Amino acid sequence: MFDYAVKEKRVVVDGIACLLIEPEGESRGGIIHYHGLGSKKENHRLMASSLAASGYRVLVPDCLYHGERYEGEQEREIVSQVILSNLDEFDALASYLDEEILFHIGAFNQKASEQAKNELVEALQLNNTQQIIKDQKLTTMKKNFYIMYNIGKAKYVINFYNGVKTHSDGSPFYDIKIFQNKKTLESFKKQLIQEGYSER
Repeated sequence: MFDYAVKEKRVVVDGIACLLIEPEGESRGGIIHYHGLGSKKENHRLMASSLAASGYRVLVPDCLYHGERYEGEQEREIVSQVILSNLDEFDALASYLDEEILFHIGAFNQKASEQAKNELVEALQLNNTQQIIKDQKLTTMKKNFYIMYNIGKAKYVINFYNGVKTHSDGSPFYDIKIFQNKKTLESFKKQLIQEGYSER
C-alpha cells in the first residue's frame, strides 16, 4: 500500500502557512487535507505522510484562527467563518498543487464540485444569519453563557458573553474557555453565576 518514500516542507500559499508532503516519485493526484477544530497542520503530519506514501501530493493548511494563524481561543467559536474561509482559500491551494484534486472537509469527501461547495456556503451563511438574529435577541439578557461538549479535542467548552463585547455587526461577542475535567468546569460555571451570568 505504501509504495513511496516521502518528503516534507513548509510552504506559504497566498499567505497561508501549509505543510506540503509529497512522494518521491510520480504523483497520482493532489489532496488538500484540512485539520479539525482546535488543531493545526502539524497534528496531521502522520495522516498526510500516509497519503503521500500512497502516491499523493498532500497540502495541509493551517485553517483560519489555527496554528500559525492563531489569534486567541475566543475566535474558535466562529466555526462557520473557518469553514467559509477554507472554501474561499481552496482555489489558491488547488492552483499551487496544480493536480487533479481530491479534497476533504470533515466527512465531506469527493472530487471538487462547484455545486456542492455552493450548497455548503449557502447553508453556512443561513446558519450564520440565524445565529446573529438569535444572538441579537440575547442582548436583552446581558451576561449569559452556554456549555458545549466534546468539541474537537476539548471535553467541555463554555462560551460566555459579558454584556458588553460585540462583533463589528453589533452582535454579542462570546469569549470561550476550554476544560478537560468537570471539576474545573463546574468551578468556572459557579464563578460566572456569582458574577451575574445566566445559563442559556
